[in-house]
Amino acid sequence: MYCFIFDIDGTLLNTNSAGKKAFKEAFESTYNVLIPEDFFGISFLGGVDLSIYKQLLQIMEIKKNKLNKFLDNYEYLLSNKYNKKKYNWIFSENLEEYFNNLKKNNFLLAVATGNFYKTAYIKLKEINILNFLDFIGACENETKREDILLKAINFAKLYNIESNNTFYIGDAISDQLAANSLNINFIGIGKNIDKNILKKNDFYFENIDFMFNNIFKILNFIK
Repeated sequence: MYCFIFDIDGTLLNTNSAGKKAFKEAFESTYNVLIPEDFFGISFLGGVDLSIYKQLLQIMEIKKNKLNKFLDNYEYLLSNKYNKKKYNWIFSENLEEYFNNLKKNNFLLAVATGNFYKTAYIKLKEINILNFLDFIGACENETKREDILLKAINFAKLYNIESNNTFYIGDAISDQLAANSLNINFIGIGKNIDKNILKKNDFYFENIDFMFNNIFKILNFIK
C-alpha cells in the first residue's frame, strides 16, 4: 500500500494569486493597516500561513492578536471575493479522474499544506477532490512545513505504510527539504524544484498531469 501526500498551491492548484490577495485584505481589515505589495519581502512560495501571519504581526509591531477574526475574514474573502469563478483558478481538468483511479488502486491519499485548515478546505472543495482524501494536514498551530507533513506521515503509519512507500508531492524547495528531513520520497512539480538535491527515489515533472500519467511507472521503478 502506498501513501501519496499532496501540497495544494502550485501543485494541485494555482489560484492566480487569489489566496495571497485574500490573505492581505483579511489582515488589513482585521488590523486596520496597509501591507505593501511585496509583503515586506515575505515569500508565500512554500510558506506556512501561520508563520507569515506571525511575521506580519512582528514587523508591524501589532501587539493584540486577533487570529480568529482574521481567519473569519480570510475564509469569507476566499469564498466570495477571490473565489474560483472570479479569479479563474487553474487546475487540471482531470484531477477527479486521477484521484478516483488512485483510490480504486487502494492508495492512501492525504494533503500537507501550509494553508490554514479552513482555507485548505475551501480550495480542496472547489477542485472537487475533497471526498477522495483520507487526511488533511493543514496549518493549525504549526509554523514549519516539516511539522505539518509529519502529521500526514504519522497518519499513514496507522495503516502500516512505511517511509519508503510514502511520497510527498510539492512545488517548492521547502516541500523538498521537508520530505528529505523526514526521510520520505519526494516528487517535485514545476520550475521551483532544486534538481541537484533530488534523492535516488525522488522524481521531477513539469506539471501534475505528467506525474499522474507516469505514476505507476514511478512505483515500478522503486520496487
